[in-house]
Amino acid sequence: MSDIHYANEKFYNAVDSLCGDGPLKTRIHYAFMSFHPVQASDFADAELRAKYEEIRRRLTVVKDGPEDRGYVLNTLDAMSDDEARQLSHLIVELAFNIEDVCARG
Repeated sequence: MSDIHYANEKFYNAVDSLCGDGPLKTRIHYAFMSFHPVQASDFADAELRAKYEEIRRRLTVVKDGPEDRGYVLNTLDAMSDDEARQLSHLIVELAFNIEDVCARG
């Protein structure tokens, strides 16, 4: 089942989180918390699905570390500032792509 409108809502909130105050990695974590309920199956478009899967993959690289922190926080802790900037750009880019698909109907 594809639900691009649900994804659009969640990524709108994610971009809002990225624009907030605080360290970039913290804002990325908040953005993730906004869009983490989205599933790859919410994207009928293969390109959007691939971008979403890339973001999820990049947020869960570190599989070891304190278990109570989870993959995302452990990955963000290990991520360079440059990687964090790139990831935030990918999140915003996907949000714009989703919005464009929704606007086209």
